[in-house]
Parts: sequence; C-alpha cells; structure tokens
Amino acid sequence: MTVSVPLDARAGGPDLARGIALLGIALANLVGWLHGSAWTALLKQQDASAADRVVDVLLALLVDNRGFPLFALLFGYGIGILRRRSLERGERTGRFLRRMLRRFAVLLAIGLAHAILLFSGDILVGYAVIGMLCALLMTRGRVVLAAAAIVTLPALGVWGWVDGTVGLGGGTGYAAASAPDYLAGVGIRAPDALHGLLLAPIEEIGLLSPMALGALMARGALLEDVPAHRRRLGRLARWGLAIGLVGAVPLTVVLVLDPAHARLDVEVVLGILGVLHQVSGLAGAVGLAAGAALLAARWGPRPAARAPGADGSLASATAT
Repeated sequence: MTVSVPLDARAGGPDLARGIALLGIALANLVGWLHGSAWTALLKQQDASAADRVVDVLLALLVDNRGFPLFALLFGYGIGILRRRSLERGERTGRFLRRMLRRFAVLLAIGLAHAILLFSGDILVGYAVIGMLCALLMTRGRVVLAAAAIVTLPALGVWGWVDGTVGLGGGTGYAAASAPDYLAGVGIRAPDALHGLLLAPIEEIGLLSPMALGALMARGALLEDVPAHRRRLGRLARWGLAIGLVGAVPLTVVLVLDPAHARLDVEVVLGILGVLHQVSGLAGAVGLAAGAALLAARWGPRPAARAPGADGSLASATAT
C-alpha cells in the first residue's frame, strides 16, 4: 500500500511546475475547438484578427510545445519518485511494476473515455502507455534511461515537423469539433481513439524522451533538494528558458509575417523550424521546472526534513 505524504512534507517545486504545465497545455489546446478557417503553423488560424494574432504570438513563444514537454518531464519525475520510495521501502521490482501497471491501466481507461466522449486531442492514453514503458526502463538503471531519452528525441522532433508544416495541408480544424451534434462527434472520435490506442507505442514514443529525462532528475531529487542543487538549478533555469525562447522565435516569425505561406511554402524549411520549436521546448521545460523549484524554495513553505529510512537511506518526503 502506498502511504500518502503529508502536505507540509511535500516539496513545492514539482507541484508548482505541474500547475504551470497544466495551464500551458490548456492554453495550447484551445485551438482544438476552432474550426472553419485554414490552419497555419502550430495549428493557428491563417486569417486571425490582430488581437488573436497577438495571443497566437504569446502562445507560440511561451506555451506551444513547452507545456506538454514540461508535463511529460514531471510525469517521469513522478515515476522516479515512486521508484525511489519503492527502493527505500525494500519493495521488489516485480511488485513495483505491478503497482505501476494498475495505475496506468486506470489512467488508460480515463483517457479512452475522454478521447471518445469529449476531446479528439486526448493525451492520457499516450501517457498511460509510454508511462508504463518509462516505469519499466526505470528499473533497468541510469544508463538505460539516458539512452532512452536520447534515442527517442528524434520522435519528439517529428511532432515539431508536423507543427511547422501543418499549414500546407489545408486543414481547418478537428472534424469532431465541427460535428453537427454530440453523437456525431462521438462517432468520429471513437474510431480515432481506438486507432490511437493501437498505435500509441509508436505514435506517442516521443513522450519517452522528456519522461526519461524527468525520471533521471528524480533519482537525485533535483527538484526537491534545492539547497543541494541550487547552483545547478540556477544554470538549468537560465539556459533552459533562454534556449526555449530563442528556439521559438523563427517559427513565430513565420506565423506573423507569412501565415498563408504565400512566400515561404517549402516543406523542408518549415519542418526544420518546427523541429527547432519543438526540441527547444524541451530545453524550456527543463528551465521552467528548475525555475519553479527555485521559486518554491524561496517563497513557499519549507517542506519537513526527510527522515532517515530503516536502511539508513533518506525516505522521500515528496509524492506525485
């Protein structure tokens, strides 16, 4: 049985970062409910008003492809915490994996219900499938996790390629969003959801890169033990946020100056700009997580000290 950690013993950094990530995901997915106007880069509308374009620019620079890598990183960080606490309790690996399987099975069921009943852009199915893979790799050691983060990074870039070139395809929105009634929308979403489930190990494998990175960070309690990692967190925050912002600029410029791709319609160029936007978003996610940990340590309540475990190790005072 998993024992909940008291609120005053939680480290505020991961919780603050999760809040930022969820806000970013919500803002980024607003475009999923817009339809009837041709898409441009990052699923924005080509004929947006001036006010809408200002919002588009802010989202493209600060939110798009930044919120979900941050959430995936923290998802992996949470798996890492659970594994660390499991080891501190002396739990066997098989028992840990069975417990993770139950958790992710519930998440998968919730994700399927969400994808079929409410929203075509559901992410929970992918998180359930890839999260279980991350938990399995977590039991195989640091080197395997690091290799997984590196090997799957190009898959993350594929999503960026799509974001950069989506305006060339003539799309005008998710089909279910423009369905004539709710049941018609369900009829569109249901086969898409089942198709997504079957292909999740392939289509969603890009999530493993930030998840594995987060799991690696959790091994050393990077976002929890701020005093021990303050200098490293400071460097990660500065460089990560800077890279995340600079990497978002080129595709954002295209969004502003040529949303209809009247001058720049070369797929390779737009794809590369999309990959840059996406991959730099992972750096930005690391910077946001590090910055949140520093802010929480400075302004939030101090978590209770971690007490020595029965085996002499430190028992984690954080929870997911």
